[in-house]
Amino acid sequence: MGRVKDREKAKPYRHSIQAFFLIFTVVIFITAMANKEFIVVVLGLILLITLIFGTGFCGWICPLGSLFQLVRKLGTKIESIFFIKPLTKRIKRWTKNNRVFVDRLDRYGRYFKYIFFLWILQAALVSLASVTQGYGFIVMNILYVTVLVTGLFVDRAWCRYFCPVGVVIGLVGRFSPTRVTRDELTCIDCNLCNRKCQMKVDVAHAKRVEHLDCNSCLTCVDVCPVGALDLRINLPAHKGAIKEQVNAHESI
Repeated sequence: MGRVKDREKAKPYRHSIQAFFLIFTVVIFITAMANKEFIVVVLGLILLITLIFGTGFCGWICPLGSLFQLVRKLGTKIESIFFIKPLTKRIKRWTKNNRVFVDRLDRYGRYFKYIFFLWILQAALVSLASVTQGYGFIVMNILYVTVLVTGLFVDRAWCRYFCPVGVVIGLVGRFSPTRVTRDELTCIDCNLCNRKCQMKVDVAHAKRVEHLDCNSCLTCVDVCPVGALDLRINLPAHKGAIKEQVNAHESI
């Protein structure tokens, strides 16, 4: 089993890569380089990245994900304004006291992105319900406002509840050999990984993180105090080689 782990923290590297691709995307659209051929190439690269590195595109490259991280930072500034701060404290207290309800709301809310994906897909393929005309146009504008407001006050709201591309990447990423894994013997059950995960994935109780919403940002790997979490690449050939070595050892 191949291991991909560096004791250096991943965060500064991730932020640098995110900043590069966010700026790159803005330049592409400003210079009108995003023609059909360019988009096809980009989609092909995203597919390749997903098949190799799972959902790494979402956590390290996606410009919209990076943009909404900046939106969330703006939200934290708004929350700290002196006349809003008391309301923020009350909301956080209510959230803590109603954790079961909030978790259930979060869990069911994640299904919306699948509905949104199917709506976008039918609009592109069969046009049963337009997203630019009539009621579809009104719904899209309401959705824009909802996404922005939610993005201000909820971590990774776009990724968790709305992103149609994330739906495809999550499903295709199931075929990737790359996963965050947890060493159960090393783990001290501090749950720090769960508390720091912006996607609210249950890392602390998984041997291999298979959750479709994990974006492979490696925040959990960074914060683990005992190094129980790794990003691992499960290579079939490598597994076979290990198995042959074990069999050879047993025959001796």
